[in-house]
Amino acid sequence: MNTKQVPPHDLAAEESVLGSALISKTAAEMVADRLSAEDYFSEKHRLIHRAIVELVHKGETPATLAVADVLRRKDLLERIGDVAYLISIEDTTPNARNVETYLGLVNENAVRRRLGDQASRLLAAAQSGEGYEEAAAAILPILEGRVVRSRQLVSALDLSQKEFEPMRWILPGLLTTGLTYLASRPKVGKSWMALDVARAVALDGEVLGLKAGLGEVLFLGLEDSERRLRDRLSILLDGNTAPDNLYFSTTWRKFPAGLDDLMNEVRSRPALRMVVIDTIGRVRERARPGGNCYEEDVAALSPLQAAAHEQDIAILVVHHERKSSNLQDVFESISGSHGTSGTADTLWVLHRDRGSSSGTLHVTGRDVEEVSIALDFDGGRWRALGLEEAVGSSPERREIIDILRDAGPMGPRAVAVRLGKAESTVKTLLRRMADSGEIVKLERGRYFAPPAESAAWPPGV
Repeated sequence: MNTKQVPPHDLAAEESVLGSALISKTAAEMVADRLSAEDYFSEKHRLIHRAIVELVHKGETPATLAVADVLRRKDLLERIGDVAYLISIEDTTPNARNVETYLGLVNENAVRRRLGDQASRLLAAAQSGEGYEEAAAAILPILEGRVVRSRQLVSALDLSQKEFEPMRWILPGLLTTGLTYLASRPKVGKSWMALDVARAVALDGEVLGLKAGLGEVLFLGLEDSERRLRDRLSILLDGNTAPDNLYFSTTWRKFPAGLDDLMNEVRSRPALRMVVIDTIGRVRERARPGGNCYEEDVAALSPLQAAAHEQDIAILVVHHERKSSNLQDVFESISGSHGTSGTADTLWVLHRDRGSSSGTLHVTGRDVEEVSIALDFDGGRWRALGLEEAVGSSPERREIIDILRDAGPMGPRAVAVRLGKAESTVKTLLRRMADSGEIVKLERGRYFAPPAESAAWPPGV
């Protein structure tokens, strides 16, 4: 008996591809770029794919209900088994980290099916003696199509016309979705800063002079006890009620198992906007003796970055600075190889001299402007004074600016009296500040400090 063979296919892989697209916008964009509807063996999977692609091209997130709505408007929802089927493939996809593997399986089976179909045409043409050369010539493009599709090429024209959702800011101009590193030397106050940012996001409050976006926060205080976290949070709340959407844990499994735990927690909290890991060293696996530091840093941290983009949240990682003090670039001070700083989307480096309340937050990143913000550390809370180049880098200069803004134009003697310092010393400092543009020298030897707005942070936001 001649039984017809079933063409190559893997329905489980197709469901995993679509499930990844439903739970991760990044994965959905990959699926839209790498596959066509015809690459699926199942007809209902083709319908779901087209709905996902439609949403991606509109710049919208192809979540389960959004995909169901697209299919419903086209009277196609019942053909896939209603929304229950979409929910089932989402539930059976634990995460989107293996989407590359499943994309490869679906693509490979699609190529094999096309090759099988074309081989049948070639056999028929060879037996008839007509058109066999054209049928044979069509084999190579099928194989080449597999290679080209895996490169995810996009033309400049298509890219220029592609629409994206507005950037999601956690702190306008300073912190957006993705992976951010906050690094400093020990006992400088970086944990205080991370906790205050978490407080502001949970309460829809302010931090560093910026209005935070409201949302749930998960804070992994892995170098703290619950008692210390409670005491510090009490100081930062300053008598206000503690938020019920800021969650703490002082223990966590090491990655990669800990990363799976984290992603399960994130997916269970739709309102989550930020995760803080204080510090990353507590969850990273130990480096292998003799291993490549750069490759190990990238391998350990890139899944964390990908997770932040997949879930459209900010992950703020608290880290340490290296001990060397002879670095030309402040961002070179971040401990680890270039793989550590290169994997992050945004870098924060916090500096404060021991015993001083004055500090500086240096910021750079892919989606933020490079700035240095002058800070004051008082009672556990960091206060932004303005951009460092406008505020002045020393406490003495800041005090002079405050005096001039409060009293108006003054001469060196009057400023010296206010400061309680020698007039000759103050006169030299005033001249240097005028030369640097921090203050303005007026006629008759008086000095003037521009309004605080000229030193405002952030610029243009």
